[in-house]
Amino acid sequence: MHHMHIPTKSCMKANEVKTLQCPCRSPDLNLMEDLWGILAQDVHKNGRLYRSKSDIKAAIKNCWNNIDTDTFDALPGSMNRRLMQTLEKRCSHITY
Repeated sequence: MHHMHIPTKSCMKANEVKTLQCPCRSPDLNLMEDLWGILAQDVHKNGRLYRSKSDIKAAIKNCWNNIDTDTFDALPGSMNRRLMQTLEKRCSHITY
């Protein structure tokens, strides 16, 4: 139980709540990391290269605006599977 407010830690211990000993802010358990991966894949699809900072900024904005709502809706649905894989791997990095 690392990185936890002391009263919260005490309450969890008193109630025998088990916690994962995973690193704080694990990217495997962070939906935003998945979203950044989706965005990066689209921005660099087919080996795209950009000539300027403004070109890549425009590409990022365009790709972000084109992520469909189904993608956003599906992200939370992957959490149970990722939690189970994280437990099986004893908090080691999981593959997607």
